Amino acid sequence: MRRLFASGPWAVAAMLFPVVADGVHFFVFDALNERWLRVLNTPGTGAVTLLAGLYALWLVSLVFVGWLEPSSPTPMGEATLREGLRTRKVRFAWPKLLFFYPSLLFGLVCMMAIVQATGGLANAAAAAVSEGVQDAALGAGLVLFVSHIIIAAVDVRPRFPAGHPGHFGVLVPVVLVGEVMLNLATALFLRAFGPDPAKPEQLASAAARSTSELFLAVMLFVLFFAGPRFTALSRHFTWPSLVSGLALVVWEMHGLLDRLDL
Repeated sequence: MRRLFASGPWAVAAMLFPVVADGVHFFVFDALNERWLRVLNTPGTGAVTLLAGLYALWLVSLVFVGWLEPSSPTPMGEATLREGLRTRKVRFAWPKLLFFYPSLLFGLVCMMAIVQATGGLANAAAAAVSEGVQDAALGAGLVLFVSHIIIAAVDVRPRFPAGHPGHFGVLVPVVLVGEVMLNLATALFLRAFGPDPAKPEQLASAAARSTSELFLAVMLFVLFFAGPRFTALSRHFTWPSLVSGLALVVWEMHGLLDRLDL
């Protein structure tokens, strides 16, 4: 932390910005979330285009993450692999493994959401969505996810060290896009695990079990849905950013538990 402050005001600003973004997001979270839920509940070409566009925008932000040079040497981990009777040690950058590669799980969620936004392959006639739109949605989702895999596999050369104005300039859109995608992820989580409004017994069950399900909800959400908020930590790791992000996630999951049926 002392080294970070010694890097200059831009480094301090980069450390504080994710925390400030989380604070602002906290106050607008519910209003923005309701908008995403309306989009998800109105399948059609508009919803497909919006979701695909947001996924593409997020992938661009992931490229920007690679431009960030860590403020200190990247922490390395070591694993032992067995090949027949021989073993060899492999070194890897654990922040990328911990904060970047799990974003692929949310990529799968995005791909499925794009396809589901057509109204569902099995309910195309009821949703009045043409077969061509369904094929286009599936194709777009696959192209975006393959692009996601490539971005995750390729190490982009860092351009901006901590303390450089460019570092802060790149971090700002990365964090803002991550906050928007985190909010969308919450809407997708509610859509996936929310009880059927037409079944009162499910609504009552969700409300009755809410307190005991907080841990399960947080684990599911962090593993499969919260990736966009934490991917910047693979190159710009600070404890305030990590703690702030986790606090926002836990608080919002706690507030949404009476709308989940896990």
